[in-house]
Amino acid sequence: MRRDQSGFTLIETLIATMIMMGTIVIVANTWSGNVSRVQKLKIQQRAALLLERLITETKIKYIKDKSQIPEEDSGPFEDIENYSWEIQTQPAEMGSVIELAAQGILADQGGDGGDAQNQEFTQLLINVLKEYLNQPDLIREIQYTVIYTKGKRQVRYRASGYLVNFDANMPSIPGLGNINPAGGGENSGGDQ
Repeated sequence: MRRDQSGFTLIETLIATMIMMGTIVIVANTWSGNVSRVQKLKIQQRAALLLERLITETKIKYIKDKSQIPEEDSGPFEDIENYSWEIQTQPAEMGSVIELAAQGILADQGGDGGDAQNQEFTQLLINVLKEYLNQPDLIREIQYTVIYTKGKRQVRYRASGYLVNFDANMPSIPGLGNINPAGGGENSGGDQ
C-alpha cells in the first residue's frame, strides 16, 4: 500500500480546530462586551431623558405655588418599566455667598477711596439683599433622582437644580419703599 494519499493528518485537523475555536472565543467575547456596552448606553440615555422630564414636570407642577413643593416625593414612571423617581428639596443656603459678595463690594469701595455715604448706601443695599435672599422658600434646592432597577441591582442617576420664587416681595428700602420684582417696578405705598 502506498502512503502518498492526499489529505490532512489527525494532528493537522486538531491544530486547525484549536485555532478556529480560539478565534470563535475571541470574537464571542468581543461581541458580548459590545452588546453590554450598548445596553448600558441605552439605560444611561433613557435615564438622562427621564431626568429632564422629571425636572420639567416638577417645574410645571409647582410653577404657580412654589411653597407647595414637598420636601420628599417619589413614584414610578407609569409608562416606563424598571424606572422610578425621587425628589428631595430643602431651602438653599445663601448666607455665605452674600457675605463674600458684601466683603468684595465693600473692599472695592474702600480701596477706591469711596466716601462714607457711598459705603453706607452699599451696606444698606447688602442688608436688604440679605433680608430678601433669606426669606423662607425663596430659593429651594432640588435633588432629582432617577432609579433604574433590574432584579436586586439599582443604579441612581442624579441632577440638582434650584427653584426660585420670583413672586416674592422685596423688602422695603428706606427712602425708596417696597420693590416688587413680579410687578416690575417700585411701589412706594407698600401695599402689596
